[in-house]
Amino acid sequence: GIRSPPLPLDSAAAAARSGAIDRSVPLSCGEYCDYGVLTFVNQDEGMSALQAQARNGAWLDAPPMVDDATGEEMLVMNVGDMLTRWTNGRYAATPHRVIHSQSASPRVSLPFFFEPSFDADVAPLPELLARTGDPAAFAAVKYG
Repeated sequence: GIRSPPLPLDSAAAAARSGAIDRSVPLSCGEYCDYGVLTFVNQDEGMSALQAQARNGAWLDAPPMVDDATGEEMLVMNVGDMLTRWTNGRYAATPHRVIHSQSASPRVSLPFFFEPSFDADVAPLPELLARTGDPAAFAAVKYG
């Protein structure tokens, strides 16, 4: 799993609420997008620290959730850069960050990264381009 140490409650909590974070504020994990296809994340129950950025630029909390009907924990799913490329931008990679300021205990998350073969060529899917008539927005790349 990935362990995120707790941050000082004052400046990090204020920054998390405002969405704007000055570079002087420490983060548990700064903003980034996953490189692969999909990432599934299981988070510590009751410890909300993960934030995802919406297309309008707003930062949204992605707290651990439980299905009311079954009581099962739900996973967060992040779209990665390679799915963006395969879908010609139809599915955009999810910028996300971790601001762990709600507890003195470390936060632990268990991610599963779904990725192409290391030597895979990744480009917009020809079938998708043919169906939409859109030009390829991305050049082919070697995944690894």
